[in-house]
Amino acid sequence: MSAWRTMKILGYLDPGSGSYVYQMLIAGLAGVFFYFKTIKRKLLSLFHRAKPEDNLTGTVPTAHESKAESMARRN
Repeated sequence: MSAWRTMKILGYLDPGSGSYVYQMLIAGLAGVFFYFKTIKRKLLSLFHRAKPEDNLTGTVPTAHESKAESMARRN
């Protein structure tokens, strides 16, 4: 037990260390969330049945054209 009492502490934690650990934890949780969300989307796309509207060959809207204008031009 006396060996533990005589050991030098070589680490240093300043006040910003806690916020950095908190930031890493939140970023890790967000990464895990989006990873599984992507896997879920890919798995569901394997079983997705395409609707007839999904198979239309339409034109791609230009930069100055809104999506509504593009849809109106298709119909």
